[in-house]
Amino acid sequence: MASSRSVLSVPRLGDPATLDAGVFGSKSASLARLRASFRVPDGFCLAATVFDELAGAIAHDGAAERKRLRTIVARAYRELGAPLVAVRSSAIGEDGADTSFAGQHETVLGVLGVDSVVDAILACWRSASSVRASAYRRERGIATAPRVAVLVQRMVDAEISAIAFSADPVSADENVIVIDAAPGPGERIASGEVTPERYVIRKSDLAIVARAEECSLADAQTLVIAKLVRALEEAHGLPVDVECAFAGGELHLLQCRPITTLRRRDQTFPVAWRDPRDAMLHWEREDAHYSLVIPPLSLEYVRCGPAFGLRRRSELMRMPFFARFEPFNGQIYAALEWTAADHEREARNRDAVTQRRALARDLPRLWTDDYLPRLRAHYAWMRSIDAEHVDLAKLAGAWEELWSRVNDVWVMHMMTTGGSYILMDELVSTYIELTGGSEADAFALTAGRAVTLQQLERELYELTESTRRWDEAGGIASGSARDLDAARRLRGGPRIVAEIERFLETHGDVGQSGEDLRRPAWRDEPANLIAEIARRLGARPEHPDLRLKRLLDESDRVAAQARDALRDRPQVLARFEEVLALAREAGPLTEEHNYWIDRIVQAHVRRATLAVGRRMTNERLLAAADDIFYFYVPEIAAALRERRDLRPRTAERVAELARWSRMRAPDWIGAPPPPEVAGGPTAARVDLGYKVAQDDPHLLHGVPASGGLGRGPARLVLTMDDFAKMRPGDVLVCRSTNVSWIPLFTVAAAVVTEVGGALSHAAVVAREFGVPAVVATGTALSLLADDQLVEVDGSAGTVRVLDPAPGSARPESAAHAAAAVKSAKSAVVPPPPANATPTLTDASIPPK
Repeated sequence: MASSRSVLSVPRLGDPATLDAGVFGSKSASLARLRASFRVPDGFCLAATVFDELAGAIAHDGAAERKRLRTIVARAYRELGAPLVAVRSSAIGEDGADTSFAGQHETVLGVLGVDSVVDAILACWRSASSVRASAYRRERGIATAPRVAVLVQRMVDAEISAIAFSADPVSADENVIVIDAAPGPGERIASGEVTPERYVIRKSDLAIVARAEECSLADAQTLVIAKLVRALEEAHGLPVDVECAFAGGELHLLQCRPITTLRRRDQTFPVAWRDPRDAMLHWEREDAHYSLVIPPLSLEYVRCGPAFGLRRRSELMRMPFFARFEPFNGQIYAALEWTAADHEREARNRDAVTQRRALARDLPRLWTDDYLPRLRAHYAWMRSIDAEHVDLAKLAGAWEELWSRVNDVWVMHMMTTGGSYILMDELVSTYIELTGGSEADAFALTAGRAVTLQQLERELYELTESTRRWDEAGGIASGSARDLDAARRLRGGPRIVAEIERFLETHGDVGQSGEDLRRPAWRDEPANLIAEIARRLGARPEHPDLRLKRLLDESDRVAAQARDALRDRPQVLARFEEVLALAREAGPLTEEHNYWIDRIVQAHVRRATLAVGRRMTNERLLAAADDIFYFYVPEIAAALRERRDLRPRTAERVAELARWSRMRAPDWIGAPPPPEVAGGPTAARVDLGYKVAQDDPHLLHGVPASGGLGRGPARLVLTMDDFAKMRPGDVLVCRSTNVSWIPLFTVAAAVVTEVGGALSHAAVVAREFGVPAVVATGTALSLLADDQLVEVDGSAGTVRVLDPAPGSARPESAAHAAAAVKSAKSAVVPPPPANATPTLTDASIPPK
């Protein structure tokens, strides 16, 4: 039985205990969770167990219970600083996905003093048994007795308040955000005391499509609220009703709950388990690589590629678990399926690391003598597919062989990353253990040795400089010559086009912005390469050879310093030299593999797929070549063998993909998160989905990825569509990257990512080109905004905000802006270019 002391504990909002909605109610639990990422007023929480124990304080003869309640409240209120507070009910079941209890339970504002806080708490308790709340419960068939938790928060002195909805609560239109705003506290809106100003924002690009005639909100403030609402909808996985307020120029989140009255076609995220036992595993959304919904054939590429390679690596390296990828509604989820018993896992993990280190010592030989020749043979075979002329039955066989070859390519991928990552983790651990040096210095030991990546950057630099010397370079720089044909028509154009085509012969298989099989490489969409040349023409970057020399000199300096420190311990020095030599040889494969495998195989499979699609279109099995992406591998094989017309099913698959896109994918499905198991490599280095929790709105913390200090305007880049926004000297802010993003790195002042450890793609590329970088910030795309001045310290792992976020203007600025737009009340405000991709979180409101 729980002690009376634990029953009557009063934790601060955000304490891990307050995340339990079954004890503290959904309102408190939701705000506690959101407080880690958004500016939520501080406070403390009374659990429903306090109500259970002391509800007698409501009665006339409840003096003893009231005294006990006052004692626990006085301590918590004093620790909060005894401020003016708002006291809100957080009953069990309130603000839930099915029943909101909006307006049914009490909220008391402007409360000051311990006795007044106690009175307000009792008012919340009494409201649960009011006639109004009882009727609400009966209407919804809730027979259980009410249990009331209470949330006490610092009062926000609201200058402007808003109640916002991530979907129109009347029409159920999920394509818009609706904001009702008014000066003063939000309760004036909720109670009907004032008629609020209404603003309507298009969710896809955050364009303001309607506003009130008299505006309290400046457009920038309206967009800050819209970003917050969109981010909260993403976090909850369903439409939300949000209360917020501007105070002191900052936006504060006061409440967030589901819109329970909305009729939605896709209110759930249905999960169909292929194996019922999978429901016992914890599945996390794999958004480091797959942040958007992808069609069936792209899902097949994940199954035949990364998923197959991960499982085979686990078998070959005798790891104590299988790392698994599975698709659900167009999203990829990842899980660990342990093969070791609970009590054996840590020891088996340590054994597996030791074995992986031993196997990794043969990686340089395997890469040169085995993997690269096999990869080249696979790619040559893929190029040899004669989809246009071969018999359809033979084409079906080639189609199936294509995917078996994808299996083998990705086994090599996972064996390469498994070895190179573990060697780099060993180098860093060894360097720190033996010398006491920093992780940044340890990683510097291998910088500049990714030969293919350096070659790519050098040749792109030379191509850009050759274009710069061309008399008609302005045609590319201005964007008037956007493709090869347009460039060829300019005076001297054939020579430049020939140089571009020579570059594409070598590097044309990179350039995809993501892992979706539909994404084209530079060779298939040369306009993307021309756009990159145009961006570079706007700057005079450092020559790649000078940058490389600086990196190699620094690498040698750190190595010499370590040797000097270890010179009197020959055995220890020998150990360091052995690990350093291996890491310098195999470490660059942490990113070289992405060029030789991820990018090239994706380009080849995409071309082969579209060639098969064109043949099926000619045979009247598909209406268009790219419709092939809506089908699964066996379906295509059967259609080829049996001349099965897939055209009637295409519309159904297009609708299915649209339905998947409307769903709000949860962060995880299946079993709750299990406890972490020790003994493996350091997560902050090798986990590509690693994130650091944030607690300061002006100083983000992450994993130090590449040393140095960089300062510049933030530039939020979500997909290749946003590449054109990037300018020399910008700070690149993104979720994650791959080799195709290298051209952005070499013009960036610094790089910031949301996910990934010190061995993630972004971290390795940043070090390879000497760009300061911080990775794994978790919420950078939500907390930062385009053009916001930031300072990135890649050695300390911090991102400092040097100016306020857009939209944090003082109230007088809002009034001035309102006057300026008064005569254009129904005009559509163009969307901010930072938010061109609506399916990713983009709320520029800092935490607490």
